Formats: sequence, C-alpha cells, structure tokens
Amino acid sequence: MSLAAIMAVSTVGMGDYTAVKGDDTVTCEVSTFSGNECVTYGKTVTSDMGASTGSISDIVDGNEDNLWIAGGRLTGTITIDLGAYYKISDFKIVFEASRDDGEWGYTVEGTDDESNWDMLWDNTANTDFSKEQYGKIAAEYANNKYQYVRVTLTQLPLHKESRVAVWPAIGEVKVLGEEVINPEEENK
Repeated sequence: MSLAAIMAVSTVGMGDYTAVKGDDTVTCEVSTFSGNECVTYGKTVTSDMGASTGSISDIVDGNEDNLWIAGGRLTGTITIDLGAYYKISDFKIVFEASRDDGEWGYTVEGTDDESNWDMLWDNTANTDFSKEQYGKIAAEYANNKYQYVRVTLTQLPLHKESRVAVWPAIGEVKVLGEEVINPEEENK
C-alpha cells in the first residue's frame, strides 16, 4: 500500500477543542472537526535532544508562543506520555516559523508499550514549508489504543543566509483523541 493511501492530510477549516488540566482550560485548534479532545495538554514530555531555550514541557502547555528550542542535537525524538490510553485522530505541530528555505521533516508514531511503535504519519519527505503542520491519522490506526506519542525530527530547514540547518524549535504539539479503557482492564 502506498504512503498516500495510508495517510491523508486535512487542512479544511479550523476546529476548537477544549483541554482541561486541574483548574486550567486551554483551547486547542486543529484542522479537522473530529470532535475529539486535545490529549497532550500538561502531559509528561521527554526528548533526547536537550534544550537550549525553554522547557520541553512548553510544547504541551497550550501556548504556541512558548518555544522549546533543542540544544545538542539537530534531529531526534520527542515522546509524550498521554497518561492513559487514547484512540488518536489528528495532530498539529507548531514549529518556530514558516520556512521559505526548507521543510521540517518528521514522523509521528504511537505505542501502548514503548516498544512496538506504529507509524501514524510519515512526513520525512515533507514539501510543506508551513509553520503549522496538520495530520489526520489513517483509518487503519483509528481503533488502536496509544499511551505514548513520539515525534521524530528527521530534517530541518536551512538558515536563509548561512545555509546551515536551523535548531529545532517547537511551539506546541497537539494530539487529538478520545480516552479508551486500558487494554489490560478490558480483558478482565
């Protein structure tokens, strides 16, 4: 099956979804009307790329203007522990800026055990220079249950003047989904 048959991007309209963490309420905007909630707000995030500016938690704080800028590595992974099991429908990644000098290459994967990862979105050959990147998870993964989402940065734009790769800089990673029963509980 071709990659195009597996994945389909959705850029039609804007929908607002509310995420609640304690007393805080944040609106997550995505490009589809899945009716699902933003499941990444306030979750635990780790990365193997270090940080030169901001905290890695800035990418799940609901504020696209708070940037996390990686330090130490130009490519690598960001893993978000959703804290529960979700069926994932859509995602939005907000990079530092639109680049007219290159694309952000990345993949989005999901797992329920941190060992066996499903490729939910492969954008390593990205041709979209936009700051905001959207994706709708393919139907074949629509009923899978995920506790972890991993974004792997595979390609960075080149700086316009120096032609050197820019540092990874992300304002937000928003994943939409609906919470489901823990698979272990389901089998009891």
